Amino acid sequence: LTDELLHLLNITDSALLAPQDDHLIVCGRLYLGSTRVGVNSFLVPVETSQDFWTHLLVYTISSVVEQTSPANNLIFDASARVSEITFVDQDLDSGEIGGTITWVTSTNTNRTKAYNVYFAQSLLSDTLTLFADDIAAGTNVVTVSPGTASVASVSVFTKSLLAEQTTPFTSALLDSIASVSRIGFLDLDLDLDDIGGGLVWLPPQDTSQVTLYVVYFAFLGNNGSCGLHSNVSSMGGAASTTITTTFGMLVRNASLPTLRYMVMDTP
Repeated sequence: LTDELLHLLNITDSALLAPQDDHLIVCGRLYLGSTRVGVNSFLVPVETSQDFWTHLLVYTISSVVEQTSPANNLIFDASARVSEITFVDQDLDSGEIGGTITWVTSTNTNRTKAYNVYFAQSLLSDTLTLFADDIAAGTNVVTVSPGTASVASVSVFTKSLLAEQTTPFTSALLDSIASVSRIGFLDLDLDLDDIGGGLVWLPPQDTSQVTLYVVYFAFLGNNGSCGLHSNVSSMGGAASTTITTTFGMLVRNASLPTLRYMVMDTP
C-alpha cells in the first residue's frame, strides 16, 4: 500500500473502521489472500465484485491452526460520481469546439483525489481519448481551447488514491455553428474604383454566442493559390469594420430600395 493509503488507517474515518461486532455468525466466506507477520495491511484489488459479501474478516494463524474468532469489518462501498456536465461551445466554426466544461461534484468527495476527462466520437463508443488528467479534487472545470476538433461526448471519471473509476458520467457535446448567410452588397458609389453602400446578411439561427459581426476586405484565390496577391494578408485588418449584432438584425429584412440609407462607416 502507498503511504497515503496507510495514512487513511489512522482511525480518522468512521466508515473505514466500523465497530467490531462480536456477535456475528460467519455464514460463508471466500479466501482473498494473506500477508506475513509485520505487514498489517492487505490490498483488495480494484474492480473486485462485492457480490453478496457484507464483511471483511482477518484471521490469525499459528503453526498449528487458524483461529475461529476473526476480526471483522463491515464493508462500506464508496461511490463518488460527478453529474450535470455542462458545456457551451463558443467556437462558432463547424467541426470545431471551444469553451468551458463544468460538472457537479459528488456529495462524497473525501476519497476523491482527482478527475480525468475523456472525449469520444459517440455517446456509445468504448474508445475514449484522454483530454485532461489529474484535475485536482476541488476543481470542477476544464477549458477547451478554440479550434479543438469536435467530438460527440465528454466523460468525467473520478480518481481515488488507488484507481480511476470505471463508471463515469457522460454527456453529449454540441458543436455550435453560427454563420451568416445570403450576404448581399449594393454599391451606390458610382465612381470607378470606389465602393460604398449597404452590406446585408441573414443572421445565424442561433445567435446566443454571437457578440459581433466583423467585416473584412479580402482577396480570394483559386485552386489554393493567391497569385500576385499572396502578400496582402495584412490589408484585411486595416480595412475591417465592426458591426454590432443589432445592425445586422435591423437590415436583414431591408428591401433593396432602402439600402441607400444603410451606408456603412469606413475607417
